[in-house]
Amino acid sequence: MNWDSAAWDDAVWGLVDSDDDGVDDANDPFPDDPTEWEDSDGDGVGNNGDAFPDDANESKDSDGDGVGDNSDAFPNDPKESYDSDGDGIGDNSDIFPDDSSEWSDSDGDGIGDNADPDDDNDGIPDGYTGPIEAIKNCPQGIKKCRNPIP
Repeated sequence: MNWDSAAWDDAVWGLVDSDDDGVDDANDPFPDDPTEWEDSDGDGVGNNGDAFPDDANESKDSDGDGVGDNSDAFPNDPKESYDSDGDGIGDNSDIFPDDSSEWSDSDGDGIGDNADPDDDNDGIPDGYTGPIEAIKNCPQGIKKCRNPIP
């Protein structure tokens, strides 16, 4: 038998290190995995494979944005992590992150597209199907005309 220090410790102290990672099985939460020997947060994922070794609620960050998958509303999108209003649009892309009924403002007028009667700001209410003459009689835009339809 080769009596290196590990073999000597095993023989003298009765220590066993099944995976040869330098930590005896009695103190190794992963006695059969030579790449793991510690689990600081007790989540069952070894520190070497745990993106958050001190947070028992997180262990993986699929998109590498620094927010654990369990807390990340968009775990596969590195540009998004949170959706404060729960509308399915990430806060970084949501013009109205605290209003679940709005997320975009196509014409930049501060009114969300869903509530904006003219979301392209062309002066004609969305869905207007009236006569085109009404537009001709109101060059400043139909919203500003007193009597847009002749």
